[in-house]
Amino acid sequence: MYPRKPLPYGEQLARLKTYLGRARTDLRRKYDEFFSATKGRRDCPLEVQIRHLAVDHALRTVKLLEACVQEVQRQEAMFYAPFKPGDRIEVERHEGGAFAAYLVVDVLPDKKTRYSYECVALTKDGAMYKRGGSGRIWPKASSKIRASEASL
Repeated sequence: MYPRKPLPYGEQLARLKTYLGRARTDLRRKYDEFFSATKGRRDCPLEVQIRHLAVDHALRTVKLLEACVQEVQRQEAMFYAPFKPGDRIEVERHEGGAFAAYLVVDVLPDKKTRYSYECVALTKDGAMYKRGGSGRIWPKASSKIRASEASL
């Protein structure tokens, strides 16, 4: 068997989102069937249990597809981002001002810029701050982001 080449991220997302829409529609139908079967005074316990299992399986499928869509979006953001988790970067905070050092923790998808960085601020020594200091950094045309040459 020959190795298969994966689809580009855009096509993968389109297919997964289409399938997610179908799964959500199926879940709504299962809920409607379940409640229509249980609104009478008398019902068949076995039928109710089977319909409940069908709703449960449809709900699991929707949750799995939502997680898959989020992960493909995250992988696409990783592909486009020049810096990866674990990289040390310096970000210019003001025009012509000083640079602040950060450690990239994660790359997250963003609708406007395709990606953003989840970062932790670093001290002048290169260590992380003990309290907080984390945040998101979006690549903009006005701010400069460069790799840090500071030693570990």
